[in-house]
Amino acid sequence: MNRVGSSPDLPLHNAWSSVVYSSSKRRQLLKPTNGNGASPQLAALQRRRLIPLPIDLRTGTLKRDAIADVGGRLNGSVSMSALPEPQASSDAAGMSEDDRMNYEITVASLKQRITVLEKELATTSKRSVKLERQLTATTKENQDLHGANAVLRAKTEELERAVMQQRHAFDKLAERYATAYANMERLAETASSSDVSSTLNVVVQTLSRENVELQRKVRVLEARHSEDKTIVANQEQRLKRLRAEMEALQHMNDTHQKQASETVAGSKSTRDISSSAAGSGSSSGAGSGSSSGLGSASAQGSMKTEDCQYIDPNILKILEKLPARRRVR
Repeated sequence: MNRVGSSPDLPLHNAWSSVVYSSSKRRQLLKPTNGNGASPQLAALQRRRLIPLPIDLRTGTLKRDAIADVGGRLNGSVSMSALPEPQASSDAAGMSEDDRMNYEITVASLKQRITVLEKELATTSKRSVKLERQLTATTKENQDLHGANAVLRAKTEELERAVMQQRHAFDKLAERYATAYANMERLAETASSSDVSSTLNVVVQTLSRENVELQRKVRVLEARHSEDKTIVANQEQRLKRLRAEMEALQHMNDTHQKQASETVAGSKSTRDISSSAAGSGSSSGAGSGSSSGLGSASAQGSMKTEDCQYIDPNILKILEKLPARRRVR
């Protein structure tokens, strides 16, 4: 169905408007006019997005105020030489003044549209960068949540195992209580005296066996306790004996140190006496030497007797045996 004339305000005398708004004219422009294919105007329009133009729809001509406005925008903001136009000279050669003006307005509108699209593209790129950052943060948060979820799963599994163990223990305890309750019911439901007596005998026998076992354990524990008491008493006696021996040895050591100090003092006094009597004769010197030898022997004998008085009897026996062993060796 031909759409030409279907709308009262559609332009019929302008080539560009007919191309934009009329499908029949578009089909006519698709036909080759000069034997080289479709017209270059249609090819240019097919390559670009078509935008409604500020024209008078009744006459098909461009409005004068729109011409001034478009001319100012072309001179002020948009440069016509900014985009490459290889077909501009060939298109302008076969156009009238109105067609050329419409063509320039179309190019300017398309350039403005490109500027708007570039701005939208920049905004979209910024938004995409922001979305990528949000995606990275969300991915990291998702990984953290996965880790926390794994930890929670492990804890849940541990709790489930603990619950299962508690259930098993509860089941065992319930079985024990059920058995005890059944025994109590059986004892309570016995009607005749013979049944009661037999049941009581069974209970008494069971309790007696348990009592015998407990008594055996008590006897074992008492025997162990008596053995422990004996061991403790023996150890205490050994400790007392060792303490007595240590005190005796300490006393002997003190006595020997005291005697050694007295011996050193006596030797010093003897040296002083011998040095003072150095001018006397040999006979008097020999007599004094023999007397000093006797005095020293008597002093050693007295020291031995004093040692025997201060030594513990048990240690004295051991010390008396030592010289005999040395002689045997």
